[in-house]
Amino acid sequence: MAIYLLEIIVIAFLGLLTNNKKRHNSDKLFCIAAFAVVIIVAGLRKYTIGIDLEGQYARMYSVIGEMNWSSIFQLRYEPGYSIFCKLLSYISKDQQFFIFATSFICYGAIGRFIYQNSEDVRLSTLLFIMCNFMFTYMNVIRQALAVAIILFGIDFVKKRQYVRFAAIILLASSFHTSALIASLMIIFSIIGYKRK
Repeated sequence: MAIYLLEIIVIAFLGLLTNNKKRHNSDKLFCIAAFAVVIIVAGLRKYTIGIDLEGQYARMYSVIGEMNWSSIFQLRYEPGYSIFCKLLSYISKDQQFFIFATSFICYGAIGRFIYQNSEDVRLSTLLFIMCNFMFTYMNVIRQALAVAIILFGIDFVKKRQYVRFAAIILLASSFHTSALIASLMIIFSIIGYKRK
């Protein structure tokens, strides 16, 4: 637990150091530094951190790496996730590599999203960590990867490029079917937001 408290203190300190509105790119510098800390801590965690990570994701990553392509689609996972793991295993079959790679993708997407969309990147980052989302992402890897894909495609909704965003949703749902709920973003974008 001490490592996570230290992480929060370091990120809060980084927020103080970079909180200079006169300095160009201070928000960008903060996001890069803060999420580098998050990625390092999450990426270097042991495979036993998180019930799902220990019970299935880390173990099955090694199994998927050893399976042939036709067999990976017989697993209980969505096909996009199985393909992702198989491709990643060509780089390394080591479980720690899998943990670091998924941490980089998931938390990198959050950092990018916060930088591009938050009016207060320091507060948003600390809320992400202190409201337990960071820790949840250490456990629910398929869902976190699906969210990362959605976040990378969020600009399509802003530009009202709904067909492209629908393709992003389908890709994300190939990692975890719950990503289909992001379809509501298209509906809300079309009908608009009203106070009521």
